[in-house]
Amino acid sequence: MKVCGIELKGSDARLIVLDGSKDQFQLISSRVNKITCADDESQSEIRAFREAIFAFLRENACEKVAIKKRGKKGQYSGGPISFKLEGIIQLYEACPVELISPNRIAAVIKKKTVAIPTQINNYQHDAFKTSFTALP
Repeated sequence: MKVCGIELKGSDARLIVLDGSKDQFQLISSRVNKITCADDESQSEIRAFREAIFAFLRENACEKVAIKKRGKKGQYSGGPISFKLEGIIQLYEACPVELISPNRIAAVIKKKTVAIPTQINNYQHDAFKTSFTALP
C-alpha cells in the first residue's frame, strides 16, 4: 500500500511516500519534498496549494494519506495556517485521509525500531514516521 505521510509546519506540507507494509517497505523517491502555500489569504495561492498537493498524491498513486496531528491549544499547538492546509488536504477524495497523533507515532516507531532512511532530509523525518505508522 502506498502511503503519503505529511507533516504540516507553518505554511509547508512536508511529504514522504512509502510503499509496502511495516515489515517490508520502500521509500518512493520524488523530486517534490514539500509544498508551500505562499499566502494563505490569497484565494489563488490556496487553490495553487490544493492543486499542487492533489497532483502530488495522484502522480504518486497514493492509496492513503496520513497527516501528523497537531495540538489545537497549548504550547505545542499548530498554527492557523497549518489547520487551513490540513482542511484542504482532507478534501482529497481519491483515498482516505487519516490524522495520526504524535503519541501513536512514537509508540509504533519504538515498537518497530525502524531506522530513518539517510537519503531523506532532516525536515522530512516526522513525515516519514507518520507515513510508516499508517502502513498496514
